Amino acid sequence: MPKFKTQLSILGIFLSINFSFAQLDSTKIFNEINSLTNDSLVDDFWRRLDSCDQDLNTFTKPILQTENLVKAICFFKKFGFSDNNRFDKSKISYSDAEMHSLYIWMHSSSADLNYYSFPLIVECKKIYKYADDPNYFIQNIQVVRTYRYELINRKTIEKVEENSFKDIDLKVVFSLANEYISILKQIEQHAPKGNWELIEVNEKTKYVSKNTFSMFQLKNGRYYFISQGIYFKVNQSETNKNIFHFETNVDDTYLELLDNGNLVNKSKEGEVLVTYVK
Repeated sequence: MPKFKTQLSILGIFLSINFSFAQLDSTKIFNEINSLTNDSLVDDFWRRLDSCDQDLNTFTKPILQTENLVKAICFFKKFGFSDNNRFDKSKISYSDAEMHSLYIWMHSSSADLNYYSFPLIVECKKIYKYADDPNYFIQNIQVVRTYRYELINRKTIEKVEENSFKDIDLKVVFSLANEYISILKQIEQHAPKGNWELIEVNEKTKYVSKNTFSMFQLKNGRYYFISQGIYFKVNQSETNKNIFHFETNVDDTYLELLDNGNLVNKSKEGEVLVTYVK
């Protein structure tokens, strides 16, 4: 009898809820997870997921990256983490599931899904102690990511670590993933409301980085700000049409469009943290 035991049928639970997704095939994903009935199958599953995630072609396919993250979340929701001794380490020598999940999560570009699933990172870090520096992971859900202004403070870490993985609802996971996929498809059909650049020099390495930032408005009136590949929902202020507030933002910052066309990211106190040049 393999040590890796199935505990419950995810598919059975979700069939009773009676909802469907237009983008990700939830039934297919649940069937794939439920088919992992022994350690060898689990090992093959993580080999495939890791191989897909590390393929350079996948970096240009955000929908596939999103699907990989959803699969990882569904896996741990069903089986738990490897510290519960359900894994036969003699068989699962290659596939360190938690380690692969850290990479998969870091490659997701949906700020909402990344923020909601951050408890996955917390659990994986407990087991692997992969990075003592929390900024490595926080950068995937924060707006301000520059050499001059690194968010990095304990309060912010505590803010995103306060939720537990057991409280993650797969309905919400699929909803956020499919909303993001829908946004990607719509953005393909819209010209950006504006494009801006940020050029920086790392004082230590002298490395020069140049990043492009964009803002889109979709047919439903919603605005999205794309910061270094991460998609953030922003709401236009009712009192000042040049100000945009983030729905999900651990930085507690906001955007302001200046008269000269530049875009600035300000702290809640009004301090200019970053200037994006038109």
